[in-house]
Amino acid sequence: MRALCSGLTGAGELGLDEVTAIILKAVPSVRKIVLIGMHPKPYTYYLLVVIDDSDKTPEHEATNKIEDICKQLVAVFALVHSAAWASQEIVAGDHFWNNALYNGTEVYTSEGFTSPEHRAIGKDIWMETAGKDWNRWGKQGLQFLKGAKRFMEDEHYGIAAFMLHQAAESCLIGIVRVLSGYRTSSHNLMRMLRFTLLFTDEIMDVLELEKTEEAKLFNLLQSAYSEARYKSDFWLDEQPAKLLLLKVQLLVKKIEVFYLKLIATP
Repeated sequence: MRALCSGLTGAGELGLDEVTAIILKAVPSVRKIVLIGMHPKPYTYYLLVVIDDSDKTPEHEATNKIEDICKQLVAVFALVHSAAWASQEIVAGDHFWNNALYNGTEVYTSEGFTSPEHRAIGKDIWMETAGKDWNRWGKQGLQFLKGAKRFMEDEHYGIAAFMLHQAAESCLIGIVRVLSGYRTSSHNLMRMLRFTLLFTDEIMDVLELEKTEEAKLFNLLQSAYSEARYKSDFWLDEQPAKLLLLKVQLLVKKIEVFYLKLIATP
C-alpha cells in the first residue's frame, strides 16, 4: 500500500484523533482502526475499520454511517469488516489485509483485541495476483466495451449505456484489485474511483468531473446500471450515448495503460 501523503503533520494527527473519537462514539463495536493512506485534495483519510463480530450491522451500512458522521469534519473513506473476516484473510495470506496492516498506521486498538500476525507480501506474489485479477476483470471490461459499441451500431442506445457501465465497473474492479489486492465487487463507480485516488489521480482526472457537463455525463453512466434494466420509460438519444461512449473509452483506456505501466515497472 502506498500512501499519497508521507507521514502525518501535526494538523493531520489532530484531525485523525478527532475522527477516531467521533467514530468510536457512533460505532462502539469498533475494535481496530488503521490509516492506510491519505489524499490531499480533497483532504481524505483512508481508514480500515475492524468491528466486533457481535455487531450484526451490514458492513456497507456501518461504512456509510462512519463516512456520514465524519464528513462535517473531514472526508473519510472507510473499509469496514468484521474481526472474524480480518483474521481469516490475514491467516490466508491475503495481499490487501497483510500489506495494509504491515504498512499502515495503527490509529486505535481496543483493549484486549488481538489479531493474527501479519506480514508484507512480496512483489512476486503481487505480480502473479495482479495478472490474474486483470485477466478476470480488466479484460471483461474490454469485452463489455466491445458489446456496447455493437449495440450503438444497432441504435440500441439504452442497452449500450448499460454495457458501458459494466465496462467501467469491471475495469475499475480490476484496477482496484491490482493496486491494492482489495476484493471489491461494487456497482458504485464513484466509490471505486475514490479508492484509486489512494494511489493515483490519473484515473479520476480523465473524467473531468469538475466540469458541469462532464459530471452530468458521469451521473448518466452511473444511473444506467439500474435504469436501463428496470425503468420502463428509460430512453437515451444518440448524441448523449455517443458522448458516453467516448468518455468510457477514455476511462477504460487510461485504466488499461495504467495497468500496463504498473506491471512494466521494475
